[in-house]
Order: sequence, then C-alpha cells, then structure tokens
Amino acid sequence: MKPIVYLLCGLPGSGKTNYAKKLEAGGALRLTVDEELFRRHGKDLDAQHIDQYKQEIKLDFKGLLEKAVKEGKSVALDYGFWKKLERDEYKQLAESVGAQWELLFFDMPLETLMLRIAERNITDPTSNHIISKELLEKFSTQLESPNGEGEEIIASQE
Repeated sequence: MKPIVYLLCGLPGSGKTNYAKKLEAGGALRLTVDEELFRRHGKDLDAQHIDQYKQEIKLDFKGLLEKAVKEGKSVALDYGFWKKLERDEYKQLAESVGAQWELLFFDMPLETLMLRIAERNITDPTSNHIISKELLEKFSTQLESPNGEGEEIIASQE
C-alpha cells in the first residue's frame, strides 16, 4: 500500500492539529508549520518576515515529506491549505513522490471556531498564535473551501 499524504484544510480552531496528532500516533510524520515557526524563531517573531519564514519551513518540509514517503511512511501536513492552488500543488507533489493523497476539510461554523479560539488563547497561549475575533473573521474570508476536489469533510468534535 502506498503512503498517504494527508492535506489538513481548515481555519484555526477547527481540529486540524488534534487530528494530525492522531495520525502521528498511528505512525505518520506530522509536519506543522506554526510549531516549527515558533521553534525556529520564537513566539514573538517579526511579523514583517512571517511569510518568508513560513515559505522556508514549507520548503524544508517538502524534503522531509519526500524522504518519509520514500521510506514508506505517511505524512500529515497540518498547514491549513486555505488556497486551492496550494492544495493542487501538494496533491501533485504527493503523486510525484509515489504517495496517494487525502484532502481532509475541517468545516466548522465561524461561531464555533470563535469559541474554540477564545478558549485556546487563554489555555494554550504559548503553543499557538493569539487570534482575535476580527482576525479569525478576516481568515474566514480568505479560505477557499474545497468543493469537488476529492475532499473528505471532517466534523471535529474536540
């Protein structure tokens, strides 16, 4: 059986990381951009350079993905995948290295996400970005929800 590259798509608070950790417990390599961002640059990183830092991390992760797949290991990409273009790029990457892909869409009502993020901002401020209600609303307008892309809808209850 081919390794699977899991593309976890959804807004902050939708359950992507919890799901990715379950995949990791089952043997998949979990790659989470924000965790690596904080590890490399600290929690109080320069907002002016955040996109550059994320691109560098994703480039490094592509190498880790390819290595893992060659070793027969599945990979969970906990990126968000808000844009169809990026999802298409990673589907193609997965296929080019001999893996199959699964697009998992964590579709949550904005009100639910706001409650989760507000709680996370209080209970886990060191592991995550602090996200305001206004920022989450902005993010929701940037999400290109997958539709007809082979996605599986995940209704996370965590």
